[in-house]
Formats: sequence, C-alpha cells, structure tokens
Amino acid sequence: MAKKIGFKKIVTNIPYDSFISQIDSLLGKVKNVTLDVSIVSKKIYEEEDYMYVLLTIFDSSGEMSALLVGNRDVEFQTLVQDIKIGLKYRVVGNVSMVDDSFDEKLLFEDEISGDKLFCIYAIQNYNHTTFGIDMDEFHSSMDLDEQYNVITKYTDYLKNIPVDMVEDIVVSCYQEVVILLKDGTAFVNGKKILDDVKYITLIDIRTICAIGADRTITCLTKKGRCGHDFINDNNYHYKKIVFTEFGIAALTYEKTVKYYGDFNFGAIDYSRFMDVDDIGLIGDSDDIIVVKGDKVYSLFLYSPTVNVSDINVEDYLHGRWII
Repeated sequence: MAKKIGFKKIVTNIPYDSFISQIDSLLGKVKNVTLDVSIVSKKIYEEEDYMYVLLTIFDSSGEMSALLVGNRDVEFQTLVQDIKIGLKYRVVGNVSMVDDSFDEKLLFEDEISGDKLFCIYAIQNYNHTTFGIDMDEFHSSMDLDEQYNVITKYTDYLKNIPVDMVEDIVVSCYQEVVILLKDGTAFVNGKKILDDVKYITLIDIRTICAIGADRTITCLTKKGRCGHDFINDNNYHYKKIVFTEFGIAALTYEKTVKYYGDFNFGAIDYSRFMDVDDIGLIGDSDDIIVVKGDKVYSLFLYSPTVNVSDINVEDYLHGRWII
C-alpha cells in the first residue's frame, strides 16, 4: 500500500530557489512539486511496521490533505514529533488522485479532504531559516557583506542601496526583512517605515523591533506575538532601554519597567518592575539588572542581590545594548 501512494524516503535538503507551486494549481497527478505551506492539523495512523501521518496543509491559495509515510522507528517518530501546528514548512512530493486506483481502503481515507492527496517525500522547517540558511548562522556567523549578498540574491529589497550604506540587516522567521541604513532609515521588505532609528533587534525569531534615537520602541513586523502596543505605548519616550536577543526592558520616567520578549523564566518577582531607579546589563551577560536604592537585582532572579557600592555602576550599566 505504501508504494501505491508514492512513498519515498524522507529527505530534508530542499533548495531555497526551488520553483514554488500553489495548492490551487495542483490539478490531476503531478510529480516533484514544491510547496511553501503551514500545517493546520496532524493525525497519526499505525499499521504493522508503517506510520501514516495525515496532515492538513495550506497556503494563500487553499488547503489540502498531505501524507507522510515511514517505518515505525525512532528516526521517523522523531521527525513526526517535530512537526508543529501553525509553523511554516517547505515540502516536496507528488499529487495522487484518491479514486478507484486504490485497491485497498486506506485507514484514513474518510479523513482526506477532497479528491487529491499530496504525498510528501521531503519536508523542511522554514521557520528557523533565513532564505534556506539557518537563522542562527545568518544572524550570528555571517558578517554584513555576507548577509547583504543573501538578501540581494533572493529579493530586490536592496536595489540601488550599496552595502556601505547599510548598518544592519535582520530577518524574522516569516522572512520579514528589516534593513537599517547608517542614516537611521529603516525599511521592511523594501518599504521605508521609520527614520531616526538607532538599532533594530530580533526578539524570539518572530518579532523585529526598532529602537529610536529618542528612546522609542516600534515593532516593525506584523506576524509576531501580541503585545506590540504595550511596548510601543503610543511612541512613549522611555528614560532608558536595555535589549538582548531575548527581550527588551524599558524604564519609564514613572520608575516602572516594561518587558517584551521571552518569558521562559523559572520565576519572576514583579516587585522588581516597580520603583526602579536604573536598569542595565552585567558585563556580556544577557541578564538584565535593575537598581533600587542601594541594591542591584536581577530582573528575572538569575543573580544574587548585591550592593550598588560593590560594583562599578558606570561600567556595568553602559554598553552597545543600552541607550
């Protein structure tokens, strides 16, 4: 039965520059089709030594059923477990028509939507890649010239903009490209959005924020988590802003701290967000600290409390991630 539905070994090395089809264009039986899709649902069926994984996939053109077939071993089970609902994937496969050519009734035949089944033989998570390049590699290992070449190859967002005019490039997991020029101009997917920007920063792979020279915070991406208005706060001019790859802490003139970013912390003492005199970082650490009177605290309970007099406040509270 596996052969009848076009089962092939699962591979994950899919070129970024593959021709991308749309679901609504898949008519009849077609082979070697590449789609960029999101996963809506995942159902697993088992029979003898096989695992059948029925997925509902969709793109901007429509929705259809897709199938992964593999041996019931650790490698395939791990691959299936890593497929997450709501994330974006690139898949390659063949389209089969669900008709009388199936001699045996499939376990999941009643669950198939419509008369077509996309039989996947390659799948790759594209939420954690930047145009096919691992996001960590793009943002941490590549220099600006290398990043510039990648964006130039796959988009026209840098058309007529030489690399020596570019200050920074950041890309979200949704391929939203933010380019900051040295004059403070910020572009999103080639469209000018803001002036007078000092930094752009990627939070939790989904959200890109601009830090203005006037200490405002603006979310430049549309597909990130909720809370943009909270940290933007009608273009509020903060007293001080500290940001790391995990989040942004902003000190208000009312001596409160607002935080936007990763919340995977063991404990949070919210009293440390109130009546705060100063905020900063300790050395190269991503641990954000707050100063309250004569005490220095870790905002998220990472470090022990110390006296302000025991540290060099000027050195510790100023760096490239603090304005």
